[in-house]
Amino acid sequence: MKKLPKMEDSELLTTLRNAEKRGFYRFVDHAQIRLTQREVTVAEVRQIMRKGFHEKKKDEWKEAHREWNYAFRGKTIDGRAIRIAVVVKAPNLLIITVIDLSKKDDY
Repeated sequence: MKKLPKMEDSELLTTLRNAEKRGFYRFVDHAQIRLTQREVTVAEVRQIMRKGFHEKKKDEWKEAHREWNYAFRGKTIDGRAIRIAVVVKAPNLLIITVIDLSKKDDY
């Protein structure tokens, strides 16, 4: 099967921001575990969804699921660099994982 096209930046950012604003997102089990392990709060993830930037070079096509994982990066209030990976599953956004980039062993 053919790989699906990636979403354009403007559409992707609009989707991310709207999902955060309207509550149309959820954390998959893996992301829930990572939040706890990496001591990242839901509020910090929401901050990144509102203010972060699309980190295109970290986007990945997942053949097993036939979907794109999109990467977003931002900073917490205390200055930690965080990356989140999301999948767009209309009308929702799935948060796949959360990575604390300030910790070398976390990526």
